[in-house]
Amino acid sequence: MNDQEITRLKQLATAFHQAFIENKSRSNRLERLERFPHECCHHAATLLGIFVYDQGFHQFKKISGFHPVNPVDGQHVWLEVGGVTVDITAYQFPSVSAEVIVERASSWHQKLDGKPFDALKHHPSIQSYVGKLRSSYNKIDKDLYSRLENSAQNLLAKM
Repeated sequence: MNDQEITRLKQLATAFHQAFIENKSRSNRLERLERFPHECCHHAATLLGIFVYDQGFHQFKKISGFHPVNPVDGQHVWLEVGGVTVDITAYQFPSVSAEVIVERASSWHQKLDGKPFDALKHHPSIQSYVGKLRSSYNKIDKDLYSRLENSAQNLLAKM
């Protein structure tokens, strides 16, 4: 991924992070999102994955890791997009201060010994996988992704 693509990815992640903050109390079915960024990294990474996919970044993986030495930095889920770490919830941990991480090599994430979810094992393509994710979230909270996407798009227009 080139520097221009990383800059765009950082803009998308930053806008989506802000959209989460603006909408976190509006999910009537996903109570965990009200505590964003705490205890919702799986949902945040999944929804961010749908968003970056919709914006043309079709090579993403959800990664799950666990800090083997520091239990305070416990289990965590984030995205890897074209080999770049993208995380909008890592700052829930005391050892992370950045609200949005978009880096080729994040030293904090490397300590977590992350492993990718094997999502494509049950889906013939990333497009099929994203469609299933979108459908699953629509069953939980019909308008959640639309609210997040619209908020993020409005924020991007102001950047």
